[in-house]
Amino acid sequence: MGSGGEREMFQERADDAGVIIAVLSSNFIHSRTCQQQLYYCEQRKKVVPLLMEDAQIPSWLELMLHSNTYTCVNRRDYREHLPTLLQKLLDPKARQSPNSELDEARISYAVKQLKKLLKSHLCVYVCGPTLSDSIDTQVVRALGSALCEFDDVTVVTGGGYNTEYLVSHAFLEEAQQKLRPHRVWHVLPEREQEDRTVDYPQNSDRTFQVIAFGQTYFCGNSLEERDLVVSKAIEICLLIIGDADLKSVKLAQKFSWNDHYVIPFVINKNTDSSFTEQLSQGISTEDCLALNNTDQSVEARASVFHDILTRILDNLEMEHKEEASQDIVMSPPQKLPRKSPAKSGGAGTTKTSLKSVNTIIL
Repeated sequence: MGSGGEREMFQERADDAGVIIAVLSSNFIHSRTCQQQLYYCEQRKKVVPLLMEDAQIPSWLELMLHSNTYTCVNRRDYREHLPTLLQKLLDPKARQSPNSELDEARISYAVKQLKKLLKSHLCVYVCGPTLSDSIDTQVVRALGSALCEFDDVTVVTGGGYNTEYLVSHAFLEEAQQKLRPHRVWHVLPEREQEDRTVDYPQNSDRTFQVIAFGQTYFCGNSLEERDLVVSKAIEICLLIIGDADLKSVKLAQKFSWNDHYVIPFVINKNTDSSFTEQLSQGISTEDCLALNNTDQSVEARASVFHDILTRILDNLEMEHKEEASQDIVMSPPQKLPRKSPAKSGGAGTTKTSLKSVNTIIL
């Protein structure tokens, strides 16, 4: 955001404004300044995103603004639409519907409920490309076996006909053979207005079916809302990379934005793995390169995957301990037990003052 003086000037002007217009050009969207300024404004003001023709909206921006309604400059009526929208937002007699707040509360509740279901030592969300003949099933089985080696594991998928289906099924078969009490959950929305029958077990009324194996949890009114819930609730995402599949990459970016771990895994030798380091979150460059070295044997790559998960579990254990210690520090003091009042004239009669108890006045 520049120097301290420039930052203060920007913040003063933002504080004085009734509405913020964010002019989203391609260069600005990918700058650190964009993230800093939009974060400051979104916490305090109504933000109207004005999208330039060549700009693509990244996942972090959609999550931050909680909106898919961007005013695009290539719309024919944008010059008429923008002033009308600003007038509506600035009119003191107009009251806006609290839909965004209600949506956020609903998603937060779904996140809380999903976390209750997924109380495992290790919980991994698996997402990947659409199934094809080029998928190496040997690698899929190796991933399932590596996950099965841990104690108390839950594998979560989005319930689609994707690579995640194969991995979760292989994992569950391995667990049943080894008599391990592992679980598989599939998370699907209540409904999706678009026809997604090619990718998901969707009914004619746009609702979804229960998956044949594992357990199914329904949350959200769209696949987009479902993605918001899982990216907030689950701390580890295994992103399987096959052919070009932007939907899975976009979902993995949501996990990164929530400061969760993302493990990119290239499944086929003919897939470009040069960009995997950019998609990874919370794992070292060395681990990412070793994991996606397709010249190695399947067993060697599965071993690297197991080691990465072990280190992530160690990190999560430390993070959770730190959070627990902070909760103890921030928790309200226990009420002091009342003593029975001393009889009149007794030596135990004292006048209670603020100095006689450990009190902080805020």
